[in-house]
Amino acid sequence: MKVFNSEQKRFIDQFTILNESVSSIDLMERAANEILLKTLEIVPDYSLKEFIVFCGQGNNGGDGLAFTRLLIEKKDFYNVKAVLCRFSEYLSADCEINLTRLKEKYPDNIVEIQEPINFDFSSNTVVIDALFGTGLNRELSGKYEELVKIINNTNLPVISVDIPSGFFSEIVSTENTVAIRADHTICIDSPVLSALLPENFDYFGNIHIVDIGLSSQAKYETPSKYKIITENFVLQNLKKRKRFDHKGSYGHTLIVAGSFGKAGAAVLSAKAAIKSGVGLVSLHIPQKILEIIQISVPEAMCSTDNYENVISHVKFSNAFSSLGIGPGIGTKDITVSAIKNLFKGIKVPAVIDADGLNCLAKIENFHSLLPEGTILTPHPKEFERLFGKFNNTLEILNFISEFSRKNKIIIVYKTGHTFISDFDENIYINIKGNPGMATGGSGDILTGIIASLLAQKYNPVIAAIVSVFVHACSGDLCKNKFSMISTTASDIINTLPEVFLSLEKKLYK
Repeated sequence: MKVFNSEQKRFIDQFTILNESVSSIDLMERAANEILLKTLEIVPDYSLKEFIVFCGQGNNGGDGLAFTRLLIEKKDFYNVKAVLCRFSEYLSADCEINLTRLKEKYPDNIVEIQEPINFDFSSNTVVIDALFGTGLNRELSGKYEELVKIINNTNLPVISVDIPSGFFSEIVSTENTVAIRADHTICIDSPVLSALLPENFDYFGNIHIVDIGLSSQAKYETPSKYKIITENFVLQNLKKRKRFDHKGSYGHTLIVAGSFGKAGAAVLSAKAAIKSGVGLVSLHIPQKILEIIQISVPEAMCSTDNYENVISHVKFSNAFSSLGIGPGIGTKDITVSAIKNLFKGIKVPAVIDADGLNCLAKIENFHSLLPEGTILTPHPKEFERLFGKFNNTLEILNFISEFSRKNKIIIVYKTGHTFISDFDENIYINIKGNPGMATGGSGDILTGIIASLLAQKYNPVIAAIVSVFVHACSGDLCKNKFSMISTTASDIINTLPEVFLSLEKKLYK
């Protein structure tokens, strides 16, 4: 799913209207209905709530007016009122049509105001923000700024339509941002990039996407470097297994992991690789943790380092199909040297995470050592150690896009949403997953999954995308089974088979 800016979204709307025999007012009705259905999913005990819908003077306001009418028609006992903010004479044509429709059928459910008003909200009120959409091109001021502050100060749950009013499509919020602070944002057809940046979460809240049937041709032909990872994309790239395949068909990965006191990192990575379909897993580990590994992961083969406690040297054989390195290895100088020497001769695809990244940060021009297609999986602090400080996530995305193009190295930047760069300056965005995955060992599991898919000869970009998606879906299963608070890394591994089974059923049907 592509992520479009406001200008592109307007073009797609107009293309749909002109080429698919649908009028703009009917498209608005379609959008309002989908927004209504999603709202009733979001709001618990919605029949007991009061809704107040703040409508602007453009098409976003038209959506809000249509939403109000449809909500009343859904069940006549809903307590809902639309507030049309007429701070000037302007009304868009479709907004005016929906205002007339609402007044004719339900005149008691609409109020028009010329000045911001402090309404007497009950504690059961849900606020719907339909003041401004993605077409806003200037910062809010005057009466609208005052109204936004009134809404934000209510501390009531707020649902924004398409974008929190006051926001633009590709910006990062600052302390001076004047915009609605929504708990949920219902994005029409696709979110704008702003909705996906961590700095903006306090404004967008949880993101929901509704499909209103906009032209697939227009979306296909409109270019965008930002793409949301969908299950359909994963299914299109998931490899089918053939009847006479054998373990050699699915590759042999070497995972360099662990140190004394951090054997668990090696265990988690190896288990995740095995659960993700690789034919063979070998681990290179310090001597002291051999017994732990052999008991914990009987499916894995092991080679031990010359040192008891840390990694000091890695022998790499051409028998291996991929390499995973980093979880729990520490950052001793001797380990940094081992990584430097290892990559002088490596030609197979590799994934580097955790302490592997921290070791790379100690090597000048580290990227020149890495083979094409290497995958780096930093969280924000690891990223900062590798590449330095940036002002915001938007700057980071521009950097990794260019870095990957120049160096043919893939970056998996792990935040609440994970961003994956490819060699053509595209950024793939994973919006699955939840904060329950912010637990020790979760990243080690992702390393194992990626190493496994690389060994199975997945293109490195596809390996990163599929792995991140599967990992996040496992985390979401854990949230539903155990809660976010109680989710552990082992839980994520144990739910991987359910995710792969769900995908397989759709792949082989």
